[in-house]
Amino acid sequence: MVTNKTGTLYLIPTPLGPDAIHPIPGYVIEQVKDCTYFIVETLKTARRHIKAMVRDKDIDVCIFSEMNKHTPPEEYGFFLEPAKSGHDICLLSDAGSPTIADPGAPLVALAHRLGIPVVPMAGPSAIMLALMGSGFSGQQFTFHGYLSPKKDRIKSELKNLEQRALRGETQIFMETPYRNMKLLEILTEILHPKTQLCIACDITASSEFIMTRSVVSWKKQLPDLHKRPCIFLIGS
Repeated sequence: MVTNKTGTLYLIPTPLGPDAIHPIPGYVIEQVKDCTYFIVETLKTARRHIKAMVRDKDIDVCIFSEMNKHTPPEEYGFFLEPAKSGHDICLLSDAGSPTIADPGAPLVALAHRLGIPVVPMAGPSAIMLALMGSGFSGQQFTFHGYLSPKKDRIKSELKNLEQRALRGETQIFMETPYRNMKLLEILTEILHPKTQLCIACDITASSEFIMTRSVVSWKKQLPDLHKRPCIFLIGS
């Protein structure tokens, strides 16, 4: 029911994999069930997530707006118009928690400026789950997103991250899944043999593994990470 009250922007976590609906809390599923307006990163992916969370939801009556890294900022305000009329809006990432390694942060910032309430909802974040499972410091850590694809530059980046990790600050980064093996080869080539490297792969899926070993140990037997979502961590 629409009232004169401003609607709320709900930040909805989504599954990290196709068989990983179990980490989504029930109260998140209820919010998705009751919502009509959705702001999503990719329409096809969002529709799949919504149907996985609420099987009997009529997707055809939902109103979707796509927002990704290519969306012009001048369109953000249009996405939030329903909230001004009292409608709640759900913001969905393609995987995991919105705004975390995700393009939704500017929309949330605009909602604050417009006086639209923002409610983040608990759910899976590959970055946080990888950190929790790594055994590395959770007191000081930095997430770097994607490292440089250029080998001469990534070498200096990794050496810098390694030094920061040795000072107790966990370093977290990721790669496009089809480039995982190339990155792993670079890591085992550049990092010191005794440096501790954690690989968190297929988090929350049935094929999940999170393992921390020395670089020299990884080098003896590289796991198959090709086209599998992974988070990499360097720690001490």
